[in-house]
Parts: sequence; structure tokens; C-alpha cells
Amino acid sequence: MKKKLGFWIVEEQLPFVFPLFGLAVLWFASGWAQIAELLQRPNYYVVGNYSQNDQYLHAAVYIFLFALVVLGAVTVIGKRIARGLPESRIAKSARGFTTLFAIFALILGVIFGFATFMSGYRANQGTELLRIFSVYVPILLDAALLVAVIIFSFVAKGEGEEDE
Repeated sequence: MKKKLGFWIVEEQLPFVFPLFGLAVLWFASGWAQIAELLQRPNYYVVGNYSQNDQYLHAAVYIFLFALVVLGAVTVIGKRIARGLPESRIAKSARGFTTLFAIFALILGVIFGFATFMSGYRANQGTELLRIFSVYVPILLDAALLVAVIIFSFVAKGEGEEDE
């Protein structure tokens, strides 16, 4: 008999919900990041008043990094739940689905790291402190996220788990 966790969620379906929640957070955070970037540059669209002098900390970088952390964390949680399910077709599908989302989170993290590094030329106009917090801190946090997702998704096993 299947154990119901809510109105419509069955225990075997729970690993599918976590990565999809992370994807929804990523989608909303992308919109928030765009809005934050527009609000930080109020004179961007004024004709003749355009300036390349971006001497401020971009909130969009940290909003998107937060979304990547949420996506990575909920994917790892979903993968752990999928590993603990009894052997069935839906459990096998859940393990594959969460593995796919873990790889997706890693790819997005690598793209974010490269994009943040390549956008570092804009921070050269500001102070050293601005450069540290707009380029180097997000890259280090992204690298820590990537290592954590790799370790908790693919390397570390739970209690009683054996290699497949």
C-alpha cells in the first residue's frame, strides 16, 4: 500500500517534487535578478546619458547564486529520498530524474562561474573591495556549491547503501 503524504503526493512521487520546486525557484529568481538589475541602473535607457561606469555591487549575481543553491540543495534532498525508496519502476525513474537534475544544476553552476568570471572586466573600474565582492566571492561560493552537489549527489552514500 502506498503511503500518502498529502492530498495528492504519494511517497514514491516525492523525489520528483523537490527538483521541480528548485526549478521553479530558479525561474522566479531569474526574473527577480532582471528586475534588480533594471532598478539598479535607473539612467540606463535615458538617451545620451548612458555610462559604462558600473561601480556598484550587482544584486542579480547573488540572487541567481541563491537560486542555484536552492536548486542544488533540493536536488540532493530528492536524490537522497529516491535512494531510500524500495525497488520499483517509479523509484528507478526517480533516481534517474534526480540524477539528471543534479547534472543540470552542475552545468548551470559552471556556466554561472564562467559568466561571473568573464564579467569581471566591469569591476575593474571600481575599488578592490567592489571587485572582491562582485567577482571573486560569487565564484568561490559557486565552486563550493559545485563541490557540495558532486559530493552529496554522487560520492557520499547514506547508511546501509551500497554501490550500484
